[in-house]
Amino acid sequence: MLKNYFKIAFRNLKRNKSYALTNVLGLALGIASAVLIFALVKYHLSFDGYHSKADRVYRITTEFHGEETTYSTGVTSPLAETFRSDYPLAEKVASVAAIPDRVIAIPSANGTEAKFEESLAFAEPEFLDILDLPLIRGNKQSALRVPNTALITERIARKYFGGADPIGKTFRVDNIFSVTVAGILKDLPVNTDRPEEIYVPFEHLKQHSPWMVEKDWWFSVSRSLQCFILVKPGVTPARIKEALIAMSNSHYNAKDAKYFQFRAQPLSDIHFNPNLHGPVEKRNLWALSLIGVFLIITACVNFINLATAQALKRSIEIGIKKVLGVQRWQLFWQFIVETAAITMLAMVVALIMAELSLPYVNQLFDVQVKLHLFSDVYMLLFLPALFLVMIMLSGSYPALILAGLQPVLALKGKLSQKMPVVFL
Repeated sequence: MLKNYFKIAFRNLKRNKSYALTNVLGLALGIASAVLIFALVKYHLSFDGYHSKADRVYRITTEFHGEETTYSTGVTSPLAETFRSDYPLAEKVASVAAIPDRVIAIPSANGTEAKFEESLAFAEPEFLDILDLPLIRGNKQSALRVPNTALITERIARKYFGGADPIGKTFRVDNIFSVTVAGILKDLPVNTDRPEEIYVPFEHLKQHSPWMVEKDWWFSVSRSLQCFILVKPGVTPARIKEALIAMSNSHYNAKDAKYFQFRAQPLSDIHFNPNLHGPVEKRNLWALSLIGVFLIITACVNFINLATAQALKRSIEIGIKKVLGVQRWQLFWQFIVETAAITMLAMVVALIMAELSLPYVNQLFDVQVKLHLFSDVYMLLFLPALFLVMIMLSGSYPALILAGLQPVLALKGKLSQKMPVVFL
């Protein structure tokens, strides 16, 4: 029976080419928009979620409570060591300073230098244990502990040294100090807010920016100097907050302690907090999702309008089928199958449109979204769900109307004033 339904459906679509084409394009536009919006929202929600201990990772930030409250992603230079030694709440504590646009000079055999601009991270060794930065070559026990060494990603290794073995190769940073490659990190995924691909020991920050590492100086904060902690299992945000308040009270007088206040920001909040330079707000993602839902509903309602109008042309066909004994439920499922056929074609067209539009979406939103249609589990769940929802939203109402036509009125062609039509 299902086979017959599909035969009839494709026969009707072939006979009404303009109707079919209009519906396919209308649904395809809605589906393509929904797929792109889903991929974009999923991309943002996935940021830094790949870290295995993400639920226990926090970044310490600073609030300045003056006439107005301002925020900084950075902390004072002694904070990390103080938290590590005085407050036993964290398994690991690490300072890291990310400095953008550093000049990296690679010496060549002929005496010239190839120069690149890269972001550079000065990090303490514990940082490799807090976030997942897999070391695929090198000794993790000595990583970021030996002076004048560096860790670079696979991509940077290819960029700087081509096919040559990068281990043992030397490069110079800002013409201030030289480092030797001691390890290779796995390439970072695109969905991270820590995009630095060159790591050097934290002690080199003294040579590069000595004012950032002034000992016992609690009154200078740079947004570049950040502190990450991996708390012990069971440690709550409230306990971390209490420790940070106690730290302020211990190292400032009452007035300054009120002005300098430290907060623990969950790793999952970094991408979405506009006060701390998060690139996107979650409410914008919800708004974008609602736009996607509205576009789907709009496409379905337009389909309903066209399908209901088309019913007037098919009234005699429906009347004859009913006279011949076709049941109402059989007509209902016949029209549902027709809707499924149109939606299936629209889905194929929509996926092609989405793939072709993706580079422009990435450029518009400054993102690196990719459509993994056959390998992304979430996309594999989303597309069939969207397909079924659109069939039911688009097809149920017209199918009920068509299946419910009275045979006598249908054969006499007296339905023009009776047909309910939905307008958008």
